[in-house]
Amino acid sequence: MPNMLADPVHQRSRGHGRIVVGPRGLTGLRQEGSARIGLPHGPGSMQAVLVNTSGGMTSGDRMLWEAEAGADLTLTTQACERIYRCDDDSAETTVRLTAGTGARLAWLPQETLLFEGARYRRRIEAEIAPDAELLVVEPLLFGRLAMGETVRRVELRDDWRLARGGRLLHAEALRLATDDLPAELEAAAQGACALATVVFISARAEGMLAETRRIIGQTGGASVIGDKLVCRLMAPDGYELRKRLVPLVSLLAGDVPRLWRL
Repeated sequence: MPNMLADPVHQRSRGHGRIVVGPRGLTGLRQEGSARIGLPHGPGSMQAVLVNTSGGMTSGDRMLWEAEAGADLTLTTQACERIYRCDDDSAETTVRLTAGTGARLAWLPQETLLFEGARYRRRIEAEIAPDAELLVVEPLLFGRLAMGETVRRVELRDDWRLARGGRLLHAEALRLATDDLPAELEAAAQGACALATVVFISARAEGMLAETRRIIGQTGGASVIGDKLVCRLMAPDGYELRKRLVPLVSLLAGDVPRLWRL
């Protein structure tokens, strides 16, 4: 006789979305599991809106997003990605980006929101042609300050590998595992609960530095190495972070996804 009091086995969410865009428009689209891709109509370059229909991620959930751009393409998400408490395995997201000759590819998801007890692993991989442009923006929130939430226990692993013409230009390996997040943020980010990393790979990078620093102000910093512009931003909450990110994205990408509007 089965033990009706045993812990239930929770169903794990799986999603795989892939979009391929060429000079004449969409050439490939794949949507599996909890991954959906919307294609809103509007002026300018093609935009794709990524949707996780599961409404958030928790232990053992896996999401894979892939984009191949042979022309200009902007990717964003329908809403914040919520990472809930994980009792055992981490939630994981993998992003794979490819940009061909002359293409401009922008990865502009809305904020990733980590709740108390979240365990999250993310990997971002990109390979672009020598004359392509890549903009990667990743905002991160620890709890919802407006709701009075305080996140203390969290685990985050964040790995980036961005290459151009087969040469690695940018790599990150963030590891955060703590039971006292407020103390960690006070020491490393002046207590800020909203952080963002922005990487812009382009021949135009150096020319953007002065205006980028003006937009960021005292809320972070920016530097250029060759054709790579790297920015770090911090703010007390998501709204204040967006007040800096929206003009910065407008500067670097030329347009801001409608879903990003304040």
